[in-house]
Amino acid sequence: YRGRPVFLLTFGAQNAETVDIDPRAFPTLHGAPYGRFYVAPEKTTTYTLTVTGKRGHKAQQLLTVDVP
Repeated sequence: YRGRPVFLLTFGAQNAETVDIDPRAFPTLHGAPYGRFYVAPEKTTTYTLTVTGKRGHKAQQLLTVDVP
């Protein structure tokens, strides 16, 4: 990531069967209540975290990482 800022992102989820992120920063997680990951986008990027529960209910959260 030479010359690019690196950001640490964290999340917490309850009753998660799977956790996904778009654009993809990690593979699908199964049963993960918490997570941390690093990203180094080339430009300002909005990430969408999708948590799917055991009964198929989905919840999403958006986070925009501003790259100077």
